[in-house]
Amino acid sequence: MIRKIVIIHGWKDNPNGGWLGWFASQLRHEGYEVVNPQMPRDTIPDIDNWVDIVNNVVGELDHYTILIGHSLGTFVLLRYLERYEGIEKALALVLVAGFLNPKIDKANDYFLPTPDVEKVKKHVESIYHIYSDDDKMVSTDRSIELADKLGGEQICLEGKGHFTAKEISELPELLDIIKNI
Repeated sequence: MIRKIVIIHGWKDNPNGGWLGWFASQLRHEGYEVVNPQMPRDTIPDIDNWVDIVNNVVGELDHYTILIGHSLGTFVLLRYLERYEGIEKALALVLVAGFLNPKIDKANDYFLPTPDVEKVKKHVESIYHIYSDDDKMVSTDRSIELADKLGGEQICLEGKGHFTAKEISELPELLDIIKNI
């Protein structure tokens, strides 16, 4: 059966730009089904609306589903999995520049309460955390904090910044992970 890969971009991002577009293209070329929606209001996101969209594009989780999020997209996937009520699990969850808590207090309305990582873990077989040693938006320690609480494999890449389209146009390390799952 063909694996379904759902990619959720971050704040002020484009699912077809930079490494996200390159990655989706590479996956399609390899025969994967790729769903990478442009999320609405990406400059002033409504987290609950984004979670609803993820719920609609994913449908029921199964052992052929891989969920990938970048930055804000990681938080949306955590919230989605926390609320998921199905029985089946996704094959994998990959979080690029992931975080669990807001960096500044005025963002609390978006990000609190903190997602329940125990509920998240119940809905995925394996978890991967990719972060950079020089990320100015989501510091390495915030990604490590999430990884320590959620569990899974941690991959720290050098010099990738916040993984924006301006910083990198390809992410072959992520493609290698997907091919080896």
